[in-house]
Amino acid sequence: MDIFRWIYDDRMDALLEEAPRLAYIMHRLPTAAVDNRHAEVDALAAEGLVLARQRKDPWIEVFVRHWRLQSTVFKRLEVKDSLREAVDLVERAHRPDAIGCPQSTCATQDLCAAYGRADGPAYVAERLAASEGTLARIDPTWPCWRCITAEYAGALVDDGRYAEALAWLEANLAKMRRVRPKANRDEYCGTWVECLVGLGRLDEAMTLSRTAKNDGQGEHFVQERAIEQAWIHLKAERHAEAAEALPAASLVRDTPDYFDKWAEVACGLVLAGARELDVELLRDLLAMARGLRESGAVWLAFRVAQRAVQALLAGGWLPAADALLEELHAVATERVRPAESLAAVAELRAAWDTLAAERPDPLNPADREATLARFAAEGSAFSERLAALAAWPDAVENVHAVVGFWDHLGFPARAEQTLRAHLGHAPADDTSLLARLGERLADEGRFPALAALVAEHAGPDAPEERTRVGRWLQAKAASRQGRLEEAVDLLDGLVREEPGRMGLRRQLADWLKTLGRLAEAQAQLEALIAGGEPPGSVDWDRMVLATRRGDWAAVRASGARLGMQFDAAEGPIDEAWEYVRVRFPGEGPEALYLAGRTGPVTARVLQPAVPGQVNHEEDLVVFDARPLNPDVGGERPVYEYAVDAVLEAQGRLAYAVDGAHPGKPAIEAARAALKDVGGRLHVLSGDRYTLSPAEDAELPGLYGVVTAPPDVDRAALGARLGAAWADTDMTWLSLLDEAADPAEVARQERLAEHLEL
Repeated sequence: MDIFRWIYDDRMDALLEEAPRLAYIMHRLPTAAVDNRHAEVDALAAEGLVLARQRKDPWIEVFVRHWRLQSTVFKRLEVKDSLREAVDLVERAHRPDAIGCPQSTCATQDLCAAYGRADGPAYVAERLAASEGTLARIDPTWPCWRCITAEYAGALVDDGRYAEALAWLEANLAKMRRVRPKANRDEYCGTWVECLVGLGRLDEAMTLSRTAKNDGQGEHFVQERAIEQAWIHLKAERHAEAAEALPAASLVRDTPDYFDKWAEVACGLVLAGARELDVELLRDLLAMARGLRESGAVWLAFRVAQRAVQALLAGGWLPAADALLEELHAVATERVRPAESLAAVAELRAAWDTLAAERPDPLNPADREATLARFAAEGSAFSERLAALAAWPDAVENVHAVVGFWDHLGFPARAEQTLRAHLGHAPADDTSLLARLGERLADEGRFPALAALVAEHAGPDAPEERTRVGRWLQAKAASRQGRLEEAVDLLDGLVREEPGRMGLRRQLADWLKTLGRLAEAQAQLEALIAGGEPPGSVDWDRMVLATRRGDWAAVRASGARLGMQFDAAEGPIDEAWEYVRVRFPGEGPEALYLAGRTGPVTARVLQPAVPGQVNHEEDLVVFDARPLNPDVGGERPVYEYAVDAVLEAQGRLAYAVDGAHPGKPAIEAARAALKDVGGRLHVLSGDRYTLSPAEDAELPGLYGVVTAPPDVDRAALGARLGAAWADTDMTWLSLLDEAADPAEVARQERLAEHLEL
């Protein structure tokens, strides 16, 4: 049975007529799933599910939910939530109104896969039973036969029963060939390869992997085979070939289905001495393991983390191995049957203890100054830094270095433990550890812990320098909690006591600006300049504030410090500079518009918005001069900037126009008709925009917007456009008044339906 016939033959014609959007979604969804376009899958499935339920069509509902699970379970391994969804889908697919849907059998595949990804060995019995039950209801003429038999074999593989799994695959391939003679091992490629590798038949496994044909599995098939071949090379101890075949980590980060084998190959190369364990590899491994654990794939998370620990031990990274062993133990306890994993953790811990006992003696305390000087000049290994930390707990710079190591490796808890352990050892005049720990707590929103830290180490009885740090931390906490006026008062007091603390002034200026106290914020920046701050970001920030306040003399003064020249010596700066793009924060990703720069930090928007968004055409804006795309490159780069404020808002409105392309003369006629009332026609579509009426040949189309001042009469604007386009197949429904001209509204609605706009 062809399970897709009911979609593409039996129902698609009706869907194209009655629900073209749903037809499009059903056409795109499987391709997006197999090509790892996960964001597209989420968007299509969410919309498709709503449309299917509106039509009260349970077959289509099952189809959409199945393909969403193909992405979330098979590729992303999001099994924490998807396991529940897979169970629900099996129940939904077996209700009377859906039981006849051929796709209902696929729900069993989704359930078995979710069980396998969550904790494969623990759910072998459930996977075998579910597969057998479904196979009893279908036969080898169903494409589902291949999927379900592969799930059965996969359960056997996870149980280490490779010979039995291979025999199962061979028997079912023979059954498939009776009804489909061209059926071959390619259809079981991944599982078949695992069986061959498990049985030590590596040459056969490589031949199958290399010759397998990509039959509708898209880009996923290509990446899976590349990792698989690197894995086979590793098993055969062909380490150079394995390293060459293994895709870069950047190519697998978005598809957790690749993590397990990728990590096995990468760590296997480290254990074989064929690859160096560096910080970036460790960060990738940790991200993979933690991502899998967060998504509920605890068995695979354990495997990746276990291999990372083995690589760390082989590389002598004992401190990081110690920290990761703690995580590994926690992951082991989350498995359905944790005993075997806990035993593996204990074995790794024993190996760690042995290596730690073999380490050379700690550093000689008498060598303190020479050793720390060498650290400062040459750097050092992490383990050596830790030894120095134990020998000289009051060496603050070394404490900071170790904290940085822990943070960079991805162990923030260890970083915080280091700060807390050495806070009491710091010299009385040092506040850096206190500030670093306090800012960490503030940034993480742990305000009770921050209050306790300040009370213990920066209270009234503490040295004056520490109480100042305590007040700064209280100010930062207040700002994080939305009490910005309180934060400004605290920080203003500190700045008055220590006017030379440039960093405090910069922060005070930022907070004052956020509160709208622009003159005070500008005064803080000017105090920085008077205090010797070199030309640079302080001037750009000053120009933003001064421009918003109309203080053009200050704009020119900072411009001169940066080497700028202006056409006029005084007054507003309104010159013709280069093109830029400006982004309006908070208005969505589409709110990025071409603009003409008119000065150091000003630009006038040239591009209209599409209907439904705020139209900033002709608005004069002030922007933050830090480019959002500093690495854009090119001979004439167009930089993007975030809008800081709108100086002049024109309030122009935008109305959509759409239809068959009317030709250049009609476009110019429309522009001429709109011009004397301040209207403009902007063509947004290009040559590739075409229309496909149901019974006609493909037509070139035009999509655009008409913009106009806010006080223009909408109906009059529509009338002018109608006079210019009377004999065209264009529509401008948003400019029509239905009460005044119902016949024209009805005509354009019929035209829009005919053109499938």
